[in-house]
Amino acid sequence: MHFVHSIWTKPLIVNKRGSDDFVRTLVTTVYSNAVSIAYVNHCGGKMNLYADGFGRDMLEFLPYDNIYELKVPIAIPTVTWAAGKFIALEKMKIGDVHIDGDVYLKTEKLLDLISTQKDYDMVIQSIEDDKTTLRKYYSAARNILIVNDIKPKTCSLLESPSYNCGTIGFFNNELKQKYLAEYFFTLKNIIQNKKCLKELKENKQAIPDLILEQQFIYELSRNYNVNNLLGTEEEVYDNAIELGYQHVLGSFKLQQLGDIMAELKYIDLDLFNKTANQLKYLT
Repeated sequence: MHFVHSIWTKPLIVNKRGSDDFVRTLVTTVYSNAVSIAYVNHCGGKMNLYADGFGRDMLEFLPYDNIYELKVPIAIPTVTWAAGKFIALEKMKIGDVHIDGDVYLKTEKLLDLISTQKDYDMVIQSIEDDKTTLRKYYSAARNILIVNDIKPKTCSLLESPSYNCGTIGFFNNELKQKYLAEYFFTLKNIIQNKKCLKELKENKQAIPDLILEQQFIYELSRNYNVNNLLGTEEEVYDNAIELGYQHVLGSFKLQQLGDIMAELKYIDLDLFNKTANQLKYLT
């Protein structure tokens, strides 16, 4: 099996271009992906990349086993930034596991636990435990979808627990296909509803992929065997420490750039130097 990174850069370019954060976000993304793959390789894992053109320019110097082209249709709005990840999931083999570029798997024990497929249909990071995110971002997106009469294929838009998908992999093709169908069906309805799309673009707190990516998989997987790596809200922190799992979420990465660079230098000095040289070319 392979671990997988994916990168669709259009949301980064559209949302950050011209801002003070653009270059810092680009630099942080490259260093973070470098740390992520360095840990996987250090622990004996293999890794692939799915990337669009600019994403390949950013990351192809990293030691991936394979790099595949990621084609995201132009009609897909950048407000649904997880679309690139879903197109990668669609192409990935059963048994491959997607990890976000800000997920660091630091121990062989953790890699072994993730790749354990016996008796499991899916592996996932954890149950979503950030109360601020649940109240603020989930609710804002959910309300817009409901008011604009967006209809998922089978799932509900009512308030529900969710999974954090920092790590996600499928060992059961039936569940994988249900998930992909649910996402793309609902995404199509959003794209075709101009009023809904306009409201999502205008409300920066409304992140529809939190519903489509994270809430939907919780609902769809209820009758399947799920390898929940870090567990529930009460267990996540202790399990992450014990297993060596780190997920540096959202804008927090920008604040932690110095620490991320130092971590890469500690794990793999050669890759640290290659990353610094790559960023001279990019920036």
